[in-house]
Amino acid sequence: MALSGQLKADVVIEAPAEKWGKDGSVYCWNYLLDGKTAYNKVKMGMDNRNKSASYKTMEGSFMNSFKSFIISFQVTPREKGSSVLWTFDYEKLNENVEKPNSLLQIVVDCCKDVGVYLNQKPP
Repeated sequence: MALSGQLKADVVIEAPAEKWGKDGSVYCWNYLLDGKTAYNKVKMGMDNRNKSASYKTMEGSFMNSFKSFIISFQVTPREKGSSVLWTFDYEKLNENVEKPNSLLQIVVDCCKDVGVYLNQKPP
């Protein structure tokens, strides 16, 4: 069984492709994953030209199961809104670690919520 892997998901949102974060930002997330509390600290790398970014895990719950874990996305403008392609690149610590499918679903759901937020018109 391979320890390295990749998962992908494509999400269509109604937000523009230009509003997705700042290079070098550090984010700390607390969330519920499979009924357990989890924590992740990541550093964002932004590529504005290609409308893409990556979140490299620096510390947190993932480091108990993965040697490395990088979440990246690329935003592609559409006639109305954008398409966001999420990619997880990871290396598991051992064969018993499951693929992070649950986390991918959380990211897809959150992306849809962020799309609604980014699309809001100022009052």
